Amino acid sequence: MKHSIKRVFSVLVAMLILLLSTTSALAIPEPTEDFYVADYAEVLSDTTENMIISQNDLLYSQTGAQIVVVTVRYLEDGYYADEYAVKLFNDWGVGDSEKNNGILLLLVTEEGKGWLTQGSGIEAYLTNDDVDMMLENYFWKKFDKGDFDGAVETLFSELIEWYEDTYDFTLGDESYVDTTVSNIGTSWRVFKFLFKLIIFIIIIAVIISINKKGRVRRTRTHTPNFWVSPPRTWHHTHTHRPPTYRPPNHRSSTGSGFRTGSSGFSSGRSGFSSGRSGGFSGGSRGGGGGRSGGGGAGRR
Repeated sequence: MKHSIKRVFSVLVAMLILLLSTTSALAIPEPTEDFYVADYAEVLSDTTENMIISQNDLLYSQTGAQIVVVTVRYLEDGYYADEYAVKLFNDWGVGDSEKNNGILLLLVTEEGKGWLTQGSGIEAYLTNDDVDMMLENYFWKKFDKGDFDGAVETLFSELIEWYEDTYDFTLGDESYVDTTVSNIGTSWRVFKFLFKLIIFIIIIAVIISINKKGRVRRTRTHTPNFWVSPPRTWHHTHTHRPPTYRPPNHRSSTGSGFRTGSSGFSSGRSGFSSGRSGGFSGGSRGGGGGRSGGGGAGRR
């Protein structure tokens, strides 16, 4: 009995140790005090880090967007690069909580992998194909040569330029007010609503057209054909009187009807879920609470 209890206890301890080790292996690191750059692989120069921080301060103050750069040597066990990047993005809350317009760039230096994921509010404007093209033109060539610092610097500059073109502003221009693209998500929601409305109108028009055609076919009147049988021939010697012939009875149609089934149009609810609320407090840097839909491009 004592041996059985010891065995059960040993198994429970082993399972607990395994659970704790797995949990720690899958843990996501906390953001740094600078927030915009987390160089855990120690491959970025001070100049590049300072550039990322200073330009992000301006970008966030003008648009609410943030570009966060994270470098690690290896991925945590159980993660692909895209999964790890998206989890970092959502856990840290990159970008504005309403516009969801942030970007996170992940470098996995010892595995030759990397991923760039964008917030759900700008996926329609910075598509996965656009991200893949940016990485191909401004990132992978230097990355594959081991010039991680140069790869980040070049790509970061292109991302800043993309924000300037999309929001139609100049970084650092204090007179700029975010009105033209103050809420990209709102513009996208309006477009989706109008698109669904057009589809709804087309479906209703088709249903009405089909019902009209069906009514025309079913309400056509036809003149009934009366059939009269020929008179019977009777012999003079027949002892009974010939029966009186009665024409066949024809039921008169009181009208015709057309029954149509009920039809409807169901549209799913559409909306944009905002991420966790947050932001800057007392001048300290932090995540705005943006969310990623899991898009992006790179090497998994």
